[in-house]
Amino acid sequence: MKKSPGKILVLLMLLFSGSFAAPLADYSLKADKREVFEREAVVVTFTARQLDHTDNMMFLLKPRTSSEYKIVLLNKAIDDKKYHDSKTVFTYVLFPLHPGTIRVGFNFTVQTASDKAIAQSYVDDHDDSIAIQTTNTRIDVPPLSIRVKAFDRNVDLVGDFRLEEKINKTQISRYESVSLVYTLSGTGYGDASVQPLHSLEGVTMFAETSDVYSRITKGGYAVKRRYIY
Repeated sequence: MKKSPGKILVLLMLLFSGSFAAPLADYSLKADKREVFEREAVVVTFTARQLDHTDNMMFLLKPRTSSEYKIVLLNKAIDDKKYHDSKTVFTYVLFPLHPGTIRVGFNFTVQTASDKAIAQSYVDDHDDSIAIQTTNTRIDVPPLSIRVKAFDRNVDLVGDFRLEEKINKTQISRYESVSLVYTLSGTGYGDASVQPLHSLEGVTMFAETSDVYSRITKGGYAVKRRYIY
């Protein structure tokens, strides 16, 4: 029996077409610096975009913990105004804690939910807690590599800081007291245990630390702290 070339070609096309599934989403991972000093702030941006527009899509991202760095979420911006076309931008501030090459890993999960599942969650919701039935897909993300340089001396603060001093007396007699206040302000990374004044021989000293504010920014922690002695 003579085989038809046309039938063979169609069969091959059908076989191969099933092996090319469209990806759910794509992502980009970048850092504003790839070579820094210890505890210098690095801004890390992870952008996830929906490619498969069949269902609703949400993105979950969690940095992996490590003793080599500290990473804090600065902002999460979700753009889902278009139908089945979602985009999320995660912005982190990273502080490398040790010299060498560090690798920052992430766990990235894509959640999909049908319109029916979304609608049903609102129907079943009676206590303002919406439980949506989703399909979760894990996507591997290669770690981000950053080269970290060491300082050639001991450093307590890394960033842009200002230290102001205020004292109520500059000359006292024995057994008199003096009030001294240091105000540290700026942006960067610093050990909270750092003290501008240490114990003095022949002096009884009482100390109190007051945090005025501390908030994360792209330049690191914006802090204002008072040390009262």
